[in-house]
Amino acid sequence: MRRTGPLAPDHNCIVCGAFGRVALGIRARTADTNAVWAPNLDAYLCDEHAVKGCVIEIVYHPADDGRVRVQTAGPRRTVQTVLVIGSGVKEIPGQERLC
Repeated sequence: MRRTGPLAPDHNCIVCGAFGRVALGIRARTADTNAVWAPNLDAYLCDEHAVKGCVIEIVYHPADDGRVRVQTAGPRRTVQTVLVIGSGVKEIPGQERLC
């Protein structure tokens, strides 16, 4: 299902700005590989940058509001994604509902 409106991602590569069809994602998993959470990020790579290689830096800040917030930055753009853990629901960054 394709999202529209304020949560619809634009599919531009975060590196070069060209059309990106490769979606980035991140997940936390248990030893049996079940995901605790696994948001698909609203950040994309073009085919070229998806296979060239990259350096990814992860800085983890604990929170206790039941959300995963991810900021994905590349030379051309920065994208924020907010996921409510256990629901699969994304929220508009900066407009999260209060618990």
